[in-house]
Formats: sequence, C-alpha cells, structure tokens
Amino acid sequence: MIRNQIYISDPQYQNQAKEIRNKINKLSGKLAKLNNLSSNNANNSPFFNSWFLSVPQLLVLLDNVNSNDSLKTELWKIRSVSASTLDFYFEYSLFGRGDRQ
Repeated sequence: MIRNQIYISDPQYQNQAKEIRNKINKLSGKLAKLNNLSSNNANNSPFFNSWFLSVPQLLVLLDNVNSNDSLKTELWKIRSVSASTLDFYFEYSLFGRGDRQ
C-alpha cells in the first residue's frame, strides 16, 4: 500500500480516501527514514541475517562439530558462498570442507 495512492470518485468517501492517503504518506516517510538508518543494506538482501537449513543439512554440518566455536566455524564456511547450483550438499562439499585434510 505504501507505493500506491487511493482515489475515490464518490464524494461520500473522498474525505476517508484523503485520510488514508495522508497516513500512507506518513508511513512511506517513516519507511524512507528506516531505510536510511539501515547499516547492512537490508532492503537488497532482507534475509541475509537468516538461516534456512533443514534438519538433514544441519546434521551434515554437525558431523564436524565438537564445540560452540566449531559450530560457528562450520556455519560461517557456507554463510554467503554460492556456486548457484541450488544444491546445499554439493556446495558444502566445495566450500565447507575445502580446508580439511
């Protein structure tokens, strides 16, 4: 709704439409301020700080985990890396396990 405007031709509802337009304008102004405050450019990547792992994927990661630090290390290995294969297991084998001997 923030990117749209409401216009009503029926005179009976024009005042309500004007109130709605004013509220939309206020909300869009607040959204613009929030976007300016964003330090991590969340609008371009809204889910960058989110993890989407299935239980089997998490279990694969846990194979090499023995502490909190090693869990973080395993997760960060695949954090933002992608070969655009849409295959988690293949990409983890490329990027996640590359430094193990």
